[in-house]
Amino acid sequence: MKIALAQINTRVGAIDSNTDELIGAACRARDAMGAGLIVFPELTLCGYPPEDLLLHKGLRRRVEEAAARVAAEVEGITVCFGLPEYVGETIFNTARVVRDGMVIADYKKWILPNYAVFDEKRYFESGTEPAVFEAGGVRFGLIVCEDAWYP
Repeated sequence: MKIALAQINTRVGAIDSNTDELIGAACRARDAMGAGLIVFPELTLCGYPPEDLLLHKGLRRRVEEAAARVAAEVEGITVCFGLPEYVGETIFNTARVVRDGMVIADYKKWILPNYAVFDEKRYFESGTEPAVFEAGGVRFGLIVCEDAWYP
């Protein structure tokens, strides 16, 4: 299986252009590289760090629409991307995996940094459940950023 890593330059609050760039990169990875999986950065759809923008109700709606658009428009490749996931009044820093219109897995970041320029505990709740998905006959576990540094 070929895996593509998309190091794209997302911009905070630029939901439409971030989503366009994600969709374009996923389609290029599928068509030009023959990739079966593409992985995008943390909080791909809204950009990082979104900070107080996360509290704006319009961002929630736009991110939900963008996530649905990615799932609907990208076919033939598994896509892992980051987004703020709203569950009631709670916000999670989520890695989502979609394939052919279906959400395959959601992983909510466990370790939220709160030092130097990071203020994630102010905005996000920690996840508690692991997430494993299958792509191309291979099983993958999901983690987000600082989760990799702790057991």
